[in-house]
Amino acid sequence: IDEVDVFFGPDFYGQLFSPARTIKSSDATHLCRFMWENRSEIIEKSQDEAVDWILEGCSESVHGLLKEYPRLMPLLKIFLIECQISLRANFRVNGVCGCDVVCQDDRIGYLDRRIGSVNYAIVGPNYMFAHYFYHEKVAASGSLKISEKSLCENSYISFTCGHVLYSELPNFFRLIHGVSGTLSGFSEGEKQILMNYGFTRSSFIPSTFEKKTLEDDSD
Repeated sequence: IDEVDVFFGPDFYGQLFSPARTIKSSDATHLCRFMWENRSEIIEKSQDEAVDWILEGCSESVHGLLKEYPRLMPLLKIFLIECQISLRANFRVNGVCGCDVVCQDDRIGYLDRRIGSVNYAIVGPNYMFAHYFYHEKVAASGSLKISEKSLCENSYISFTCGHVLYSELPNFFRLIHGVSGTLSGFSEGEKQILMNYGFTRSSFIPSTFEKKTLEDDSD
């Protein structure tokens, strides 16, 4: 583990890792495009009515998906419900995207304000529909903010497979090796956290960087 200091921060404890499975195919793309183009009708229906209406309107694509994944229907219905929830919450008003996303470099990402970087490794109806939203927007250069190629690559059926605490992931490994540049400055509490994860031995390696004497430039 590069920089075991990660064990001590709020981005580690209490945060969830939520692995997801996606299905990408021409049938999945057609289903997603159908929902986006008919979102005004889908939003106004009840959940059951919306699911049945989508399945009927995309019967050919649904048949193709079920042919490849015969037991997909229960999960597909859950995905369609999640899509309706996403459309209602974030795309009810034309021209407005209610998702907290960043659109740049032909991609949609999420700005993690805790670390100040954009995460593009995310899936789900919100981010999938955000690609459709920005596909209809024109950038200052005159080109689409999201290209047709990017749109097709990000049209998918997605399923969350569960939730696992990041703090539990190290326990799945028999042996853990970590490094840190601040080992000598760890508090007793931080040392105890590392011991809880099985860190029982430590080695100090001298720095290879040239040591420099600080000079006082106050004059």
